[in-house]
Amino acid sequence: MKSTRPTFALLTLLSSGLLSSGATAALVFSSNFDNGTSGAVDAIADLGTPAVGSFAFENPATASYGFVSGGTDRAFTTGNDGNTRITIAGADGPLNTAFQASPGTTFGSQTPDNRLYANFAASSLTGGNGATVSFDVGSYGTQNSGAFKAMVIRGLSSTNDEVFETWIGMGSAAGTRFVYAREAGDTTYLRTANGAGTPAGTRVYGGMPGWNSTNNASAPGGMATITISIQDGMVTYGASAGSPGGTLTFGQNSGATDIAQLEFSSVNFNQGGNSGYWLDNVTVNTVVPEPSAALLGGLGFLVLLRRRR
Repeated sequence: MKSTRPTFALLTLLSSGLLSSGATAALVFSSNFDNGTSGAVDAIADLGTPAVGSFAFENPATASYGFVSGGTDRAFTTGNDGNTRITIAGADGPLNTAFQASPGTTFGSQTPDNRLYANFAASSLTGGNGATVSFDVGSYGTQNSGAFKAMVIRGLSSTNDEVFETWIGMGSAAGTRFVYAREAGDTTYLRTANGAGTPAGTRVYGGMPGWNSTNNASAPGGMATITISIQDGMVTYGASAGSPGGTLTFGQNSGATDIAQLEFSSVNFNQGGNSGYWLDNVTVNTVVPEPSAALLGGLGFLVLLRRRR
C-alpha cells in the first residue's frame, strides 16, 4: 500500500539527528506489497518483489503464511481465513525470551516456526553510520474487546545479534494499543486471561489509534507509521500517532556493528477466529557521514593546532 505519510521517516531522521547536513541516506530495503498477489500467501513470491532487498519465511514448508489485500494499494496480514498465526518462539534469540500464555488460550500449544524476514545488505552501525527502520502497522481480527494481538519486530545483525526488539500490542478495547521497547534484560512476555497482557520493557507509545480490521480484503484505515532509528549504539523510537512515553531512546541490545535483517512475528490471543497484524510500507535507510564533513572537521582541527602554535 502506498504510504500517505511519505515525509514521516525523513522528518524522524532529521529530528533524531541521524540525517544532518553532513550525512546522506541510502535505501537498502523497500516494499509496499503493491506488486504482490492478492489472496492467500502460499509462497514467498506472493508477497511481491521488494524494490530493494528480499523477503524470506522461516519455514518455507508451511502451507499458508497470511494474506495480501486486494486493490491497487496492497498490504500484508498474517490473519486469514485459515487462521494463520505467525508466533513468537519459546526461546528467541540472544535474549532467550519466554512467552507465558494463560490456561485456555489457543497460543500455548502452537509451534512457532513461521516468522517473516526482510533481508538487506549489511549496514554499518559504527563510525557515525546509522540506520532508520520504518513501517506501517495495524491489526486484523474478528473478535470483540477480548481480542488481542501482539507483534514483535527485531533488528538483527549479519551475525544474528539483536540490535533492537519492539513489542506492539493491538487490542480492540481502548487502552490496549501500545508500543514497547524491549532491552536485553527484558526476558518475559505476559498475558492475562481476558485482557491485554503487557511484556517486560518500557512503553514508548500509548493511546495508539484503533488498528483493528475485520476484513482481510483491505487494511484498516488507522494504520500507524513506526520509525526506529539506530546510531552510536542507541535506538530511538518515533510514531505518527499516539502519546509518547517519557523515554524514547535506549541502548542497543548487543554490541552488533551492523544491521542486516528485520524479523516480524505475532501471537494471537483470541479464543478462535482470525487474527494477525497488517504490515505495509517497510523501508530501511542507512545513514552515512559525508566524507566532506569529516574532511572539514579535520581541516578545522588543523587550523586550531596551527593557531595554538
